[in-house]
Amino acid sequence: MNIGALNQLVTVQKRTQVKDAWGQLVDDWVDHATVWASFRAPTGMGSIAAEMQAGGTTVSRTQYSIRVRYRTDITADMRVAHAGLIYEIRQVVHDVARRAYTDLVCATGANEG
Repeated sequence: MNIGALNQLVTVQKRTQVKDAWGQLVDDWVDHATVWASFRAPTGMGSIAAEMQAGGTTVSRTQYSIRVRYRTDITADMRVAHAGLIYEIRQVVHDVARRAYTDLVCATGANEG
């Protein structure tokens, strides 16, 4: 794997329960790992953009592939934060043969992960 292609620093977050100011458990996103990644956005025929109805408004949802070094501790119930955007991890695809990389199939635009 060309390590130089991993040129974006991203934060993988997981949902967990934390105590709020009143001692109640609430769901929140916490940082799981900060890793170098590369983004591949779909173009042309590979574009996966869907118009969705969210609360009566139309929201554009686009999928990306985010490649990181091989990791087995990232799951599809996590999300990626980068440059003020949230990418919901939809699928995790490992390079099982060489264990060089893990691809995160992510979507953005419809929610906050």
